[in-house]
Amino acid sequence: MTEISASEAIVVHPSDSQTYALDFTPILHGRTISAVGSVVADSGFTVGSAVVNSDAFIHDKTGETVPASHAIQFSGSSGVAGTDYNVTVTATLSDGSTVARVMTFEVRST
Repeated sequence: MTEISASEAIVVHPSDSQTYALDFTPILHGRTISAVGSVVADSGFTVGSAVVNSDAFIHDKTGETVPASHAIQFSGSSGVAGTDYNVTVTATLSDGSTVARVMTFEVRST
């Protein structure tokens, strides 16, 4: 699984098909994610089922632990090489508020 923060882009290969996670920890301030609102991608980039993480995991870039209910995980398949795609991930938080973050996937063949 590849984890990223909303402020960074992830470079993927056109043949990639894997699970990604968006870590919301920096904006939760004591809250948790109670539900996935939606995961919507630009045309040409395919996203699959999305879930709130039920177990803690180690963030592969920071090495920090992402607690359960702090990230949204979804499957994604890359698009056309040389194209950037935005994926908007919306979460409902434990206090009833809704937050959205945009992830950018840069599809590159090299």
